[in-house]
Amino acid sequence: YDLNPKIPNLKEDIEDLEEAPDNTLLALELALKQGARVLKVDVRGTEDGELVLMREETIDLITNGKGEVGKLLSDELMLYDAGSWLHDSFEGEPIPFLREVLRFAKINGVKVILDVKEQGLESQIISLLEEMGMVKEVYLWGTLGNLREKEPSYLGPSLHFLSPEELSPANIKQAHFQHKEVITTLLGCDDREEIRKVAAKGPDILLVDFPAVAADVLNSEGMKEPKGRTKRRAL
Repeated sequence: YDLNPKIPNLKEDIEDLEEAPDNTLLALELALKQGARVLKVDVRGTEDGELVLMREETIDLITNGKGEVGKLLSDELMLYDAGSWLHDSFEGEPIPFLREVLRFAKINGVKVILDVKEQGLESQIISLLEEMGMVKEVYLWGTLGNLREKEPSYLGPSLHFLSPEELSPANIKQAHFQHKEVITTLLGCDDREEIRKVAAKGPDILLVDFPAVAADVLNSEGMKEPKGRTKRRAL
């Protein structure tokens, strides 16, 4: 499931939330509560070598600060508000460090898709995954999507993207033969019948914007209460 659930209506209590700011721990909690078991996040590096969640090259659009992520120090990024762009009730929601996200995923037993947005982060990401014991729980996408081919020593799982139209028994079998898990997307779709049809084709991962709808369609066993979110502290 994607990390940015997009269902209208906002309420301040997380128990009632149906939308959350993109690439935040609050969005992780919400997606997990709505039934997601794989969470996609966007990753960039800071000037001082920290890994943070951010889709765009700059922080201008979704924080009260300005500048390129790669030219800002992590201590400065911690000062900015990454939530109020969506609604005042999210004021103060911070930019998460990847370390925090991996800890959250490990505690809650979910896997993470890292959509890496820039080159040159290979060693940092692998070192962090090894340090946290998450190598086999994380999928690399984006600029590091082919890392396993480039670095045979990396033993993490691999993804193979197929569009919904390309999902066939033969294509899925071929991907599995190559030891890859099949991912497809239905972003922006809340059509229950369409979700059901695509899921029935057998992808390993279905990336959606509406995890609550998808979980309901797929007869989820119920929502888990997310664990492990603690007061923000220096990493």
